[in-house]
Amino acid sequence: MSHFFLVLLIILSSKSLYFEMFGTNIFTIFTFIIVFFVFFKEKKTIRIDVLIFGYLFLLVSIISLDFDIKTFILMLIKTITVIMLISIIKFEVFSLHYSKIIKFIAFVSILTYPIIFFKLSSPLFNFISIDERIHENFILFGVLDNHIAHGVYRINGLWWEPGAFHFFLTISFLFDFLYERLNKRSTIFYIIMSLLIGSTTGLLSIILILLSKNVSRLNLIKLIYLVIILFFIFLLFKYTNISNKFDLDSSMSLLSRYYDFLISYNMFLENPLVGYGLGNQIEKAIPFGIDLLGYNSYFSLAKPTGSDGITMFISQVGLLGFIFAFFLLFPNYGSVKISTLGRCFIALALLITFNTQNFTFLIIFNVLVLYSFSSWRGLVYHDKS
Repeated sequence: MSHFFLVLLIILSSKSLYFEMFGTNIFTIFTFIIVFFVFFKEKKTIRIDVLIFGYLFLLVSIISLDFDIKTFILMLIKTITVIMLISIIKFEVFSLHYSKIIKFIAFVSILTYPIIFFKLSSPLFNFISIDERIHENFILFGVLDNHIAHGVYRINGLWWEPGAFHFFLTISFLFDFLYERLNKRSTIFYIIMSLLIGSTTGLLSIILILLSKNVSRLNLIKLIYLVIILFFIFLLFKYTNISNKFDLDSSMSLLSRYYDFLISYNMFLENPLVGYGLGNQIEKAIPFGIDLLGYNSYFSLAKPTGSDGITMFISQVGLLGFIFAFFLLFPNYGSVKISTLGRCFIALALLITFNTQNFTFLIIFNVLVLYSFSSWRGLVYHDKS
């Protein structure tokens, strides 16, 4: 039970509505204290190579002369937390608890639809995210007030917007896929939830993960099946509300993400060795973006939002960022047998997932990178849980 609670804390500490509502620093420190207590209670030890690799996170925090001291302190706390965590919980157990939690949140969040339809409100205090969007608080999930007011049928679970929730759903799907826990029913559940959330990039990531297992031996019949499935999805997008994602106004989202990438790419070229400093997005990237794009383009409907997690991270920390990106995109854990090309499909799915939602500055990023490093080093611990 303690391990389940630790995984729940990691999830909630990754910018959930509770994390945003009650204070990012408070949640981060609370998670550290709980993990620290369990670590010493269970008398765990830390492998030296995991410790050394973990402290690379600290190196990238201070390698730039313009590093942010607050970012460094938070990175220190997160790094120590995760180093202890992977000593406590075997990754397969972590992934199992993670998937159970996310699937439960997803299932309960289906109630979002009748809540929006009947325009219901909660008697509890509202969730208010950092961007000041108001959510009705239903404890296990939140519903955006403007979704209720305007009849927007999308699910955002315990996060500030639907795309952020799909981030966690995609990671859950990947875990179940890699450990061969998927069956027809659970696969259908994930796809239905993806459609209810309404994230096009999220659905694309799930399709890429599904294709990764058999991508090296696709024959003509399978290719025909694939075309039929993609055609069905196209019709679904075209004749449902999801099609709104592709109209002129909603294409602003795609343009905004392109601007995010363009800013990060050009800032990386200016200082590829050490980057412009972790945690300096507001101080450095915003003025740079205004100069690069022009005032009118920057503050248009397609305003950059810094959602390009991986490319922004690399532009902030320089070449060292590619080491973290490799372990994030090419994990070696799981029991399923996948070809090299299939692994590339998974890497592409993760790249899309992390580069459309910026979770690289949150603890879930540290967790995935360090567990992946352990899997490559053969250090995934075999403690009974």
